[in-house]
Amino acid sequence: PLRKIQDVTVKAVVYAVNEIKVGTGAGEINTEVEIPIVIENMEPFTGFQFDITLPTGFDYVENSIVQSTRFNGHTISASLMAGNVVRFISYSSSNTDFNGNSGEVFSFKLKPSVSSGNYSLVISNALISNLTLGNILSDAYNGSIQVNAPNLVISPSSISYGNVPITETRTTTVRLSNTGNAILTID
Repeated sequence: PLRKIQDVTVKAVVYAVNEIKVGTGAGEINTEVEIPIVIENMEPFTGFQFDITLPTGFDYVENSIVQSTRFNGHTISASLMAGNVVRFISYSSSNTDFNGNSGEVFSFKLKPSVSSGNYSLVISNALISNLTLGNILSDAYNGSIQVNAPNLVISPSSISYGNVPITETRTTTVRLSNTGNAILTID
């Protein structure tokens, strides 16, 4: 009884979530690494476009796009632009919507020629096309690629016998191990 009913005015911008997500991939130097592209959509869409800036030392593998079952007669192409940017464009010539509202749409491959490490795949100029609403993109997320490499560890790391007469022999057991995340070949 001591408190009165209070009025609160709430202002909000309500929008549907329609997102493009560049996935992650991992592989070894000079091998093809698959990168998935996921679109989560609350509204139907007929096409999309975005650019991915490739890190230095990475090449786009031509004709490596693999479409998922979300495609419904759609066309997709990839073009290498200036500055190591790959542009992906997909559309329907008959304005047909993509299937479903969640999951991988396609994948493509990159080939690293760099040493081990984790590298960002930055997305830009993204849009998702709805026939009546235009661009319905609410957000886009970067991905990454992990380049795996071997790492040779020798134990002990140093051996010193000091002065040894030529009539005597000394032996030491040396252990070689690979602590990296790729196959190590010793020649």
